[in-house]
Amino acid sequence: MSVYDDLRAAIDKIIADYKAANVDGSLSFREIFTLSSNAIASFVRLAEAHGGGNGADKKAAVLAAIDQFFDEVIAPIDIRGIPNFLEPVADTAMKNLVLTLADSWVDSLVNLFNKTGWGETPEVNEDAEGGDTPQGFFPY
Repeated sequence: MSVYDDLRAAIDKIIADYKAANVDGSLSFREIFTLSSNAIASFVRLAEAHGGGNGADKKAAVLAAIDQFFDEVIAPIDIRGIPNFLEPVADTAMKNLVLTLADSWVDSLVNLFNKTGWGETPEVNEDAEGGDTPQGFFPY
């Protein structure tokens, strides 16, 4: 079982929180990259709090979470200023850009958190349904 599999319920919860926070259904490019950056930081902290796996395993889990996040949160949102018939092309281009940049962002965030501290470590607790839910995350 991978780190991503271990964290799947917590990742799903973070994604659900982002979906709920962005119910207006329309974002600008700037808002998309801000939202993505905040999600990446949340996923990095979650992977570190998990403690399982090595650095490469944690990074792979974070990148998989970012891929899922983009598909479930960003892609369905209407992008202001882009005609609807061009949005699938824009979504694909933005996803590729975010995933390419995320590889470096993850390394930078880990480096930054290692130097400045990880802050209050979120706990992953069992919820009533048997899944893991992150405690102490504010994803926006």
